[in-house]
Amino acid sequence: MTEDEMPHRDQIETQRAWLKSHKAELGLSWSELASRTGLKDGTISQFGGENGYAGRELPLAEAVQRYRDLLTARDTTFVDMPVIPGYFETQTSAELISLLHYCQRGKMVYSSLGSGLGKSQAACHFASLYPHVYIVTIWPSHGSQGPMQIRVLEALGSKGVSGAVHALSAQICAKLRTMHRPVLIFDEAQELTVKAIEEIRGWADETGAGIAFFGDQRLAHLINNGTGKNDLPQLRRRLRSTPVRLTPYQQDVVALAGAWKIDNDRMVKELTKIAVKPGGLGLATQVLELAGLMASADKTTMALGHLQQAAAEVTRRDIAS
Repeated sequence: MTEDEMPHRDQIETQRAWLKSHKAELGLSWSELASRTGLKDGTISQFGGENGYAGRELPLAEAVQRYRDLLTARDTTFVDMPVIPGYFETQTSAELISLLHYCQRGKMVYSSLGSGLGKSQAACHFASLYPHVYIVTIWPSHGSQGPMQIRVLEALGSKGVSGAVHALSAQICAKLRTMHRPVLIFDEAQELTVKAIEEIRGWADETGAGIAFFGDQRLAHLINNGTGKNDLPQLRRRLRSTPVRLTPYQQDVVALAGAWKIDNDRMVKELTKIAVKPGGLGLATQVLELAGLMASADKTTMALGHLQQAAAEVTRRDIAS
């Protein structure tokens, strides 16, 4: 404690005493307390030690007080987090599930839909219903043949694989031949290269596996054009697809409202206005979650005002980012 801090001696000693008591009560190490308070190991151990910290101690006491305030807020603030519904059927998801049933017969399909329309949820639901359905999510770094093949083998249960492109494809085909009606669903498939797509088509020809490509509107352009009109002709003539759409059906919004137990017409109308923006049902779900938190803080059920306030808040965040 420095000389200029003497007027704050009682405050500093109070925090030091509490810190020692808290450490003993919970059996925490100084390292654990350092991570919780944001102080360095050596600093907090000196502050709580026999001789105290040699430098300024008031900032350390204030850091301990902030940690105490956090614990108080945690123990006295009760906000019921809204429960986000699991899978629920929409018109879009029903179309996708139907498409995947067709795919399960050894066919190749694709769906090119706007973000937030439920492609991934439908794929996960279908995979939960049947054996030998594997979802392969493609990141930009997985688009070319080799990384894509490793991603597929990981989905099929093989870890730490490597090798030449032809050897990896041989491994994949060998696995698929042992399965009854296998289906590979490529999510975010717009990230695939033309060569990667052609390699996948080769697996379908070789094994009879069902192949599904799910992605955004860029996927339709990739399949229809490739890198030129001569790309992917064999693939295009085999593919069955859902119509390209950027926004959800009205029935999708009604189903979302129902899943959140909302039957107020004005709130459904407000949800529709939100869901037709980029992000679709995903954006609407984000708004509903925030509106649910606001309603919980007000100790009431969600109302139109909460929904509108949450929508405005999410919009501001999107603009700011």
